[in-house]
Amino acid sequence: MDSPITNGYSNAMLEHATRHLGPASGFQPPVDGEGFAVAFHQINPLQNTALTLGVPFEPGARARIEFACSLQAGQESEAYHLVRLVARWFLSGDDSVDFGEWIQTPQPMIPDTAIHGLLFDSYPHGNETRFSVFDGAVWPDGADIPLRIFALIPLTRPEIEVLEDPGQGREALWKRWREEETEIWDIHRTGAGG
Repeated sequence: MDSPITNGYSNAMLEHATRHLGPASGFQPPVDGEGFAVAFHQINPLQNTALTLGVPFEPGARARIEFACSLQAGQESEAYHLVRLVARWFLSGDDSVDFGEWIQTPQPMIPDTAIHGLLFDSYPHGNETRFSVFDGAVWPDGADIPLRIFALIPLTRPEIEVLEDPGQGREALWKRWREEETEIWDIHRTGAGG
């Protein structure tokens, strides 16, 4: 039997990703005993995306989901680190994941940055719903279940505080990002909307 990352699932996923994220620009096969791979797509010359491929087939997967992280050009290794970090976290615990939720750490997730968390959101490029909820996933068991793809948006400590504030939350943070033209794809930003 084919591996999930070499059968119809991966072909459908890569076609879907190329349509929404741009052409494939690289591929990292599974490492460290993991069964999922990471594909890279170039949205534009200034931005790249790392996308997990095969998380739903891993032991411990409680839902049919994948993770994508888009960062500025030159930050591909950090995007790769973040999608692997979250996939391993998801596969090793009992926590579920839903759009609008976030995780956080006391120490920066990436050394020498102010990134202390990740927002699980729909993809903010183009038609976000078409990318983030993929009805064309090909499952080996023939199930007709959509795949959810979570965009991982890096968060600074002040941005996490906005999310945690009952009077503000996710919509307030997105509004602030838009108003201040925050480069949310830059892991070297420092504040809420900064």
